[in-house]
Amino acid sequence: MKWFKNVFNPATKDKAGGRTRFLFVDGHSTHTNYKFIKQCLDNNVELIAYPPHCTHALQGLDVACFGPLKTAYNEKVRRFEEGNPRKSVKKKNFIVLFGEAYNEVFCPSLIERACRATGIYPFRRGVVSEEMMAPSRASSTTAMPPIAMTPRRRRD
Repeated sequence: MKWFKNVFNPATKDKAGGRTRFLFVDGHSTHTNYKFIKQCLDNNVELIAYPPHCTHALQGLDVACFGPLKTAYNEKVRRFEEGNPRKSVKKKNFIVLFGEAYNEVFCPSLIERACRATGIYPFRRGVVSEEMMAPSRASSTTAMPPIAMTPRRRRD
């Protein structure tokens, strides 16, 4: 609710010029409660919730953005560690390195590519195939413990 009221709504309302806005969310309970849905409706925002277990194919951040972000962040870490041989990334370094990677990667063209890749905008049926939505196949039918289990001896 705070994010919607303080970030999303102010950042998109004027740009929409009275047109309906769309907000895509996962199925988390914070996105599907009455107050949040009402807030969206009251502000001319259509709330679209992804079906469970589908964000790998439908959510633009998963499809097009997080991979490049991970690559950029790993490069920042590599350079940091090369320049500081006796240091590893700690909390105080993480936010700087992550922020630099984020600012390099996240841009309007990347977000647009994510929307195209998922068929959200421009809307295109068939971008997400039935095969992409098929249930996972079991790759193993036998559970194996990571180490051999030996029976404990009973103490009498």
